[in-house]
Amino acid sequence: MLERCDFAAPPTVGTSTVIHSVNTNTAWAPVVNIAFTPGTGVVCQAYVETVPNFLVIYNVSSGGVWSNGVIRWGPYLNNPNPQTFSYQATGPAGTYTVILPLEP
Repeated sequence: MLERCDFAAPPTVGTSTVIHSVNTNTAWAPVVNIAFTPGTGVVCQAYVETVPNFLVIYNVSSGGVWSNGVIRWGPYLNNPNPQTFSYQATGPAGTYTVILPLEP
């Protein structure tokens, strides 16, 4: 006996957006703020940011974890809402590059 199975198309997930801002009111310990908006159709979200290994990261917000030059937030299941994250960084004086995650 053959049974018919109909499958729906996979969900379409829109592009997420990330906006960074840096508060340098305390020049030796700037605060990095991240506004992360997941794409439409997202059912699980996480955010990862890579910073130079010689920086010391602290005051990571929203349950984020810093380890070996990587800051991780999430995963947040069934939460399609925008998230705001922040952290402070200290290290030698200079200008640094932050490596942002790639879009899927």
